[in-house]
Order: sequence, then structure tokens, then C-alpha cells
Amino acid sequence: MRASLKTGASPSRRQWALALALGATTAACMWAAQLPDQALPDLADAAPARRSMPGGAGAEASARTQPWRWTAPPREPWPEAESAALAAWQPVPPPQVQLPPKSRAQPAPPQAPSFPYQLIGRLVQTGSVQALLGSEQRSLAVQAGDTIDGQWRVQSIGEDSLELLWLPGPLPQTLRFKPL
Repeated sequence: MRASLKTGASPSRRQWALALALGATTAACMWAAQLPDQALPDLADAAPARRSMPGGAGAEASARTQPWRWTAPPREPWPEAESAALAAWQPVPPPQVQLPPKSRAQPAPPQAPSFPYQLIGRLVQTGSVQALLGSEQRSLAVQAGDTIDGQWRVQSIGEDSLELLWLPGPLPQTLRFKPL
């Protein structure tokens, strides 16, 4: 395609036609904007005029005098919704848990929580025995009588186990070495 406007070239016929159409459209819009708004006929005034016309002229006249704006008929209130229809919009109820039947048996005795450390070794030096404990955060070397984290007391250190006492209970717990 060739360029429509070249430097120093005159506009083509097509461009003149488009410019003329644009000017005519602009003039028509400006003329329409200056026109006064026309008042719409009142429905109360138009109704007797239709009734007074003889024969089939009333239907023809009603089509010609149809107002530009009409009013909607008054609305009636919505009917009450049924409970089944409302149930679909309610949140899901939590599942019902059935509790086991109560038995007259004695409840299980309380147990100490699991010990947060693993027994990783035993160290014997000049007559004193220490147990080596490890967790993800830290490692400890403890002796009989030491308190760990303010909740566990080391009662005794054996050849293959560690005897502990959970202080809040007080409940005993035995920690054994893992077999190799």
C-alpha cells in the first residue's frame, strides 16, 4: 500500500469524503444537542382520548399515543422460603462424633510424655558415669541427680539404660540404648 499523505501531496478523494462525513456528523450532533426536550404526554390525559374514539380506532390510537416512559406495576413481596431451600445455603454442620459407651472399668493410669532426647552413649571416667543425650537442638552429658529442662530428673545410669523421673507427675520412665 502506498502512503496516503505524502509530504506536500494533496488529499485524495476518499480523504475528502471522510472529512466531509465527519463535519456533517459533528454538525448534526450539535444541532440535536440544542433542541429542547419534548414533554411526554401524561397517561391520565391519553386514556379518555382513546376511549372516546369509535370502533377500532381506539387500538390504533393507543399504539400512536404510547408513552415513551412507562411505570412498572407494583411488586408483591417474595413468598417465604421453605426450610429445605434455605438449608442449601447454610454452612455444613460438623460431623457428629459418637462417643464410646462408658464402661465401669478403671481409667488407664497416667503416663509420662515421651522423653525429648535420645540416649546416644555412656561415658565412664575415673569412677563417674555420664549419659550422653542428643536432640535436634542440642546435646547433653548428664549424671545421676541432674535435672533436664526442669521436667526430668536422672535417677540412675545403668549398663544399657537410663532411669528418669518426670517431675510434674511424678512418673518414672526408663530409656534404653538402641540395639546395634
